[in-house]
Amino acid sequence: MNRVIIVLFLLMLVSSPSFAQSKNSKKDFNTYYVTKAEEEVAKHNFNNALELVEMELKSNPTNHRAHYIFSVCQINLHNISAALSSINKSLEYLNKKDDSFRYAEYLAWRGEVYSVLGDTVRALNDLSKSIDISPNNFAYEYRVNVYLAQKKYDLATSDANGLIEYDPANATNYAILAKCYACQGNYDEAIKNANFAIKLNAQNDEFYISRCSYYEQKKDYTKAAKDIISAIVSGNSVTYDKYQVVSNAAVNYLPQLEKELKRAIFLAKHEGARVFQYYLAEAYRVANMDEKAIPLFSAMLEDDQNTNIMARMAACYQHIGQYDEALSILEKALSIEEGQESNESVVQWFTSLKIAILDDAGRSQEAIDILSDIIDNKVPDATTYYRRAWIRQYQGDYQGAIDDFSQAISMDPENQIHSMLTRGNLRRITGDEAGANEDFEFIVDLRNDDGEFISASMFAYHYLGNDQKAVEVLNALLAKNPDMGDFYNAACLESLMGNKSMAIAYLDSAFNKGYNEYVHISRDRDLDNIRDSQEFKDLIAHNMSKQQEKRNHKGLMLVKSTVDAESEEKVVEIPFTKDGNMCKVKCQVNGLPLHFIFDTGASDISISSVEASFMFKNDYLSRSDIRGSQNYMTANGEISTGTIVNLREVKLNDVLSLSDIRASVAHNQSAPLLLGQSVLERLGKIEIDNEKKVLRITYTQKNK
Repeated sequence: MNRVIIVLFLLMLVSSPSFAQSKNSKKDFNTYYVTKAEEEVAKHNFNNALELVEMELKSNPTNHRAHYIFSVCQINLHNISAALSSINKSLEYLNKKDDSFRYAEYLAWRGEVYSVLGDTVRALNDLSKSIDISPNNFAYEYRVNVYLAQKKYDLATSDANGLIEYDPANATNYAILAKCYACQGNYDEAIKNANFAIKLNAQNDEFYISRCSYYEQKKDYTKAAKDIISAIVSGNSVTYDKYQVVSNAAVNYLPQLEKELKRAIFLAKHEGARVFQYYLAEAYRVANMDEKAIPLFSAMLEDDQNTNIMARMAACYQHIGQYDEALSILEKALSIEEGQESNESVVQWFTSLKIAILDDAGRSQEAIDILSDIIDNKVPDATTYYRRAWIRQYQGDYQGAIDDFSQAISMDPENQIHSMLTRGNLRRITGDEAGANEDFEFIVDLRNDDGEFISASMFAYHYLGNDQKAVEVLNALLAKNPDMGDFYNAACLESLMGNKSMAIAYLDSAFNKGYNEYVHISRDRDLDNIRDSQEFKDLIAHNMSKQQEKRNHKGLMLVKSTVDAESEEKVVEIPFTKDGNMCKVKCQVNGLPLHFIFDTGASDISISSVEASFMFKNDYLSRSDIRGSQNYMTANGEISTGTIVNLREVKLNDVLSLSDIRASVAHNQSAPLLLGQSVLERLGKIEIDNEKKVLRITYTQKNK
């Protein structure tokens, strides 16, 4: 279950009249330790809360409220059996005759614990009893969730309507009904009821986040982005849920999100503008646009030494391979947090990021030492064991990795499918075929919530010897959600099956979609079959060079330890001519003089089939320059297919020269020649001087 929802449930119980102590209660259960534990839960410091509750229970073992808080903490730490045991004690020690309201609330909570456990029969039994004793929003809402999980949409919708009848002025009830319609794919009704919820309570950020997801399903990304802005200005401006919705938008519809965030920055006052700047920087970071994210984060740190900003800036530096800078700023953030009373989850995140940076930087033993210290001296979760296992396998400690993966799986079986897949592979490598097959067979039996295969299934099928089924799963995944990770997985599978050309093609597609996890690529055993091929080496070198050139021209490397002291900034002016509203620029493509339309909206250089045919016939292009095909949208909104080629050299007016430029050949003889972002993003700062009719380009050049 979502951690935030669980904490919210606790806080609502604390604040609700029915949670107050009964006047007939013989003993006050609202003790010092219990109060402090609630404060720690509110800050997500669940281990601290557990320690406080345990101290309370030593002196007062029948404190039902302490057992309840203990149960909430255990759910958040994924110890479901302990959570169930604790809530049972709460119900045992509570005098239900004196406090029937709280008894109903405890029953509702136990119903939710059973739901997390997967025991829907007992869950529904407790939730129904809770409603019979005292109709309450918690029990109804949890029962709706159980029915939705069972895809019993009529029952879920009936309960949601029952909530509205029970409390028609409660905005949350309309949001619950909206969720029911959304689960059925009826997004128009979902939006309609979300609108009701927002009219009743326009300050609830969760309502905007939900409605945003409904607009996303309708592909109305402009309205979705506007809802993100509304969510940010409602409630606490910085929350986990808002990070999630911004991250999703950054991946799926960054242009609309960027436009709305920039508009909000322009209209907002100083403090409000900073919040929007923060989310814009975060959107750039998620979209792998570190060259835009780092300057924004850096500017914010000039006014406020915020450790959260420091950590995200460190993640950007990690992503571009500047590990010293990443560790330096992260260590500063950790030292600030250690000097004050900090949120436990924040310190855990910073430490986790430090471990990842050390591992990427080749300092894996230091990373393992930190993880081992957590395991030996603190309360580790499944992720801690998973991280240590992941590093151990690359160090060649296969048995140690298997042991750690096994521990992670036992602690959190529902979220450790990748652990199981990797454990199966390591068991196979170490000769434990029976154990390996047990893992793989378990995986192929799994399905997602829609009854479809999960991505790990294709690898499991391959290891079980069924490549035909593996490819079938792969094709289904690519057809449904062809993002960069899916194409990278496709490259890995084709490599494992020995299809080298297909593996290279899929890897190239992954790079073109933004994949650039080069450290992982260098260690991924799945790619060993193609690693020594010249095509693989050329592809890696080409994309790393292109990425580095892009960052240099964007000014991203302006960090003291990495900037080249022998480089200088230069300005060049490129003449253009006007053809109506279009600017035309003289270029040479592989030595062939051409005139291109300067088009900031085009993603690539685009040439027509006429020019492409001429270039092939006259040796300006060769077969080795062909990189595949892709779909693209024309200016009138139509989808067309074009051939992707590599241009070895593009010169602008005999002044600037760029190598290895991605271009698309439109299968249309009258298509215009467009100079798009695949060139423009590598030039640096560009200004259009309409008076002098020149493009003024500022770029960095190394001195000889």
